[in-house]
Amino acid sequence: MIPQNRLDEIKKLMSIHRTVTTKDLCEKLYSSPSTIRRDLIELENAGIVRRIHGGATLIANTTTDFSYAIRAASQKAEKEYITKIASNYLRDDMSLFIDTSTTASYILPYFEQFANITIITHCIEIAYHLKNSSSAKVFVAGGQIKRFSSAIIGEQTFDYLSNFRADLSIISCKCLDTAGFYEADYTIANLKRLMVQQATKSILLCDSTKFDTSSTYSVSDFVNIDAIITDKKPDDSYFSALSNTSILWR
Repeated sequence: MIPQNRLDEIKKLMSIHRTVTTKDLCEKLYSSPSTIRRDLIELENAGIVRRIHGGATLIANTTTDFSYAIRAASQKAEKEYITKIASNYLRDDMSLFIDTSTTASYILPYFEQFANITIITHCIEIAYHLKNSSSAKVFVAGGQIKRFSSAIIGEQTFDYLSNFRADLSIISCKCLDTAGFYEADYTIANLKRLMVQQATKSILLCDSTKFDTSSTYSVSDFVNIDAIITDKKPDDSYFSALSNTSILWR
């Protein structure tokens, strides 16, 4: 297996299981223990994992921006649960910003229950999945495709999205704490901030693994976030700090 492909597979497995053993990786990737150890050393030097006896564990507050495919494979059940709750915000004849998060993409099947939905996005995957939709009209921002990603980014992207106002913004984030929510990429953080500013309401979709960590770039505080939707009840500190934002987990 090509080294970069093997590293991507290790990251994909770790995004699902968080902690893996060297033995399991050898069996799944048909590689020798010495090869896997070298890969784990490389990932540790990049700040993505921490090596432990017999394997490695994913660093929770890593600033690494994983590829779309790796993120899509992580926390599937939680994302389905979250977007089922989020679907209660949908209605006929509404316009929505949807970001490039894999969590937000899980809400796409619900659009078929509504009529005359307008979607504004800079995500190639979302646009592709909705290309034959009978209920949704899709606007896709132009710009540069972010490497190993489904995101379109750049000054043109920002300018294009600035031309729209939406009823609802559906976004996710890399992580959050009681002060705000964060991204690992500066451009992505700016585009999410714009979507919140240009929407009448905004909901933030975050599984419980994203709480109580931070990343490099702040997107926003929670002043303009109407609801945080997650899969488990967060710590009580969030309820006191975010008194004007609904926190939904059931």
